[in-house]
Amino acid sequence: MNDRITTQFCDKIMSGDISTEISMPDYEPEVRRLLKVSVKTAPPEGFFDGNRIGVNGRIIYNILYSANDGELYSTEAEETYELAEAAKPSEKCPENQIFLCEVQPESLVSRATAPRKLSLKCRLKGRVRGFCEKELTENTTYVENPSCVRRLKGQSSYSHVFSPISSEFKLSEDFVTEVGGDLRVVSYDAVAVAEEIETSRGSAAVKGTLHMTLLVSCDDGETAPFTLHKKIPFAEVIDADGISPACETLANVCCTNAVFSVEDSRIFCEATVCIELCCSEERLAEYTRDLFSTEVSSQTTEKRCEFPYSSKSVSGNFSVNLRKNQEEEDWLDGAEIINATSNAVVKSIEFDGEKSILVGETTVDLLTKVQNEYSAKEFKIPFRYETESVDGEPMFAEFSITALPPTAKIESGRLLCDCELYTRGRMFSKSELTALDEVIFGDYIDKDSTMTVCFPSPTDTVWDIAKRYHIPTEAIIAQNRSSFPSTSDADESTIPAAPLIL
Repeated sequence: MNDRITTQFCDKIMSGDISTEISMPDYEPEVRRLLKVSVKTAPPEGFFDGNRIGVNGRIIYNILYSANDGELYSTEAEETYELAEAAKPSEKCPENQIFLCEVQPESLVSRATAPRKLSLKCRLKGRVRGFCEKELTENTTYVENPSCVRRLKGQSSYSHVFSPISSEFKLSEDFVTEVGGDLRVVSYDAVAVAEEIETSRGSAAVKGTLHMTLLVSCDDGETAPFTLHKKIPFAEVIDADGISPACETLANVCCTNAVFSVEDSRIFCEATVCIELCCSEERLAEYTRDLFSTEVSSQTTEKRCEFPYSSKSVSGNFSVNLRKNQEEEDWLDGAEIINATSNAVVKSIEFDGEKSILVGETTVDLLTKVQNEYSAKEFKIPFRYETESVDGEPMFAEFSITALPPTAKIESGRLLCDCELYTRGRMFSKSELTALDEVIFGDYIDKDSTMTVCFPSPTDTVWDIAKRYHIPTEAIIAQNRSSFPSTSDADESTIPAAPLIL
């Protein structure tokens, strides 16, 4: 039983532009044409520095371009960022801070300013939810005889929200191809999903799959660039103090880096994978609903606490597709798809009666070739995913959504593209309680021997009468049993309509 409860003290949405200048080393080929710049974010961290609330982290760029020799190349760059806003007085909660954050790119502008210099400007949108542990104990002034104090206790279930826990590990895998000649990894796309999470006391075992797609080039003068796909399973145990088998857990997984080495027809890959665990646990809190003294007068004030209650976990897969005709897209004529990647983001979560609806967008990027010229095509596919809503009033929801590698082909002058989306999430309802905040004891009560006859109202409880006349509740219950011997324990919380002699 706890005397604290998790409450939300802020929910901030913020955005900002991150500008990055990249100078490529001399040994990398010059940029003739930028084809695609993709950006992903590593798990962010929230902060409160006394005046500002914000989020910081790092973004990773992958730049695909064609060089003067007509071949494809790529380069990577990394940048740190910080998004912050001034904290309101009500948001300044300095103790036991817990932040749940999400950051996603909204737009990206890129250009080559010189043969080996690139200018990137990325707009990021972040959301920071701040939680803290709020004490439910009351502030009570001194009373000489503590035995004269009577308390009315209450209990409430709530969700204890843990600070996100991040861990990195390495994955190694070989790619084998029958293509002859010297191979070169042009670029890669890595998508990771957590498929199973098992929590124990102090740790969590995460099993999942890293979907790795390589764009490979060959110097034999005949073979066009091609793709290799592989599913790489992983199982990682993460130390997480405080969690237990009762925890509900969501895992956000991403590949932040990969390095490759090539030997004959074998490509060796070592990927760095980052897992962020977001956990919550249902707990029970005890608090004082009301208080009075049988000997002295008292004044009380109350505090209202809103808190999250985890009411639903969501797990699902669904597909989106794209269909285009040559009449709509001139580039389809004679084009060959060399590589296809996709990315998905949740733009909003709508609560509509008995349904919760994820509204988002999938971006499909196609690398195509017509004769000896490469081009990049981007398509946006909106999606709506419906699931059962939470019980009660929604408070907030967390979702991770991952677009698995798409399948794309051109057939009879038509573009056919299908992409599977993998989503996991948890939704929280809003609950509230009213607890005693402060009690000020006053003068002693002068009790004379006058007989008082109390005529309770239908809404009066044992506690109401006891507090009104500063007498123990057990005295009223005893009189009820004397007057009404058939009164059961279940009836002791209410007063019969008959008069009481106090």
